[in-house]
Amino acid sequence: MYAHHQDTHFAEDMLYKLQWRLAEYPEVAPAFVAAALDYFLKTRRDQYNDDTNSDRYRIWERMFELPAEVIAAEQHRIANTVRAKVQDDFIESMRLLELLAHHRQYTDVAMLASEALAQLDDVRANAQIRRCYLLVSAAARAEDYVRDGDTAGALNVIDQALKSLAEDDETEEDEIDE
Repeated sequence: MYAHHQDTHFAEDMLYKLQWRLAEYPEVAPAFVAAALDYFLKTRRDQYNDDTNSDRYRIWERMFELPAEVIAAEQHRIANTVRAKVQDDFIESMRLLELLAHHRQYTDVAMLASEALAQLDDVRANAQIRRCYLLVSAAARAEDYVRDGDTAGALNVIDQALKSLAEDDETEEDEIDE
């Protein structure tokens, strides 16, 4: 498949062209998702410029339109890519968590966000990113509770996350005062 080509620009171009044919050839969707995730894993997005008009971004967006079963089948690839991107590219790892959440894979989102949180050093430079992963994990766990009909459990998870954030804020203020 050309989407796996060693020339990443060529591979991106092939994925971009393939995504427009998915409606005509839905049987290609699993191969498209696998190739796109492999591409995301081995390449980097331009972190210094807005990439929302790039082919890379359009490839990622197309995966939102695919059936949830196709995305769920590639959960291991998504997990590997999220784990690989946590240290280098917060935005790309969050985009993949968003993709899973869109397809209602909340348990996987919570697990991966918690793993990402554990992977990041607990230093001031990572504070905002760690907060985001904490909140995403809590929101995904809350969604699981809501899906199961347990709104009290969902509210408890959110409350615990907010308390954890408040404790972090207090600790940070104490460090600044010293």
